[in-house]
Amino acid sequence: MQGQWSSQLVAYGTPGRVGLQSFHFDFPAELALVQISLSTRADNSESGMCSFATACFTEYTTAEGVTHYFSADDCVSTFVATNLTSFSGYLAVGGCWAEAVISVFIWPSIHSSDFLP
Repeated sequence: MQGQWSSQLVAYGTPGRVGLQSFHFDFPAELALVQISLSTRADNSESGMCSFATACFTEYTTAEGVTHYFSADDCVSTFVATNLTSFSGYLAVGGCWAEAVISVFIWPSIHSSDFLP
């Protein structure tokens, strides 16, 4: 690994209302593994509603100017890209407060053979 950086998101959804925090990051082209995960969630137990928290990526762009979109049916939480220059996504919550952490791991090169025995 050549480097790493991270960022934290917070969203709050009141009973009957969804809270949404979107994000977008731009940076110089890198070969990177990108991950988002929920780190904390506090439910509003008095609401009687089913609470939820979801963190997903929606798209990423490479140095070639090509934007790759993730399917709305999938909640993508990790991806690898060569010449990555930007990515976007969201943290959505209902009836709770939640935090998510985005981590970007930068590699000089990643080859599928690196992961094979």
